[in-house]
Amino acid sequence: MARDERHAGEEGVLRSDIADVIDRAAAMAVYAFASVNQAGQSEGLRLPPQLAEHLAEATYVDVLRYSLEECTCPCHQEH
Repeated sequence: MARDERHAGEEGVLRSDIADVIDRAAAMAVYAFASVNQAGQSEGLRLPPQLAEHLAEATYVDVLRYSLEECTCPCHQEH
């Protein structure tokens, strides 16, 4: 994995690590939606199908925002 040069010598964040965390979190949100939806079918609960995509997007944004907040480099603090 290549370190982002802007972070060289600092605490640094590996971009691929952040991307991996974001992908996993979004996948977990979709999995949780599918599990709840499947379990709820026996009770007559039907969740909107677009909710899975919304959860994945919201999770993606939340994890990305958290990752950038934790990064102390000037290039990320401007955003």
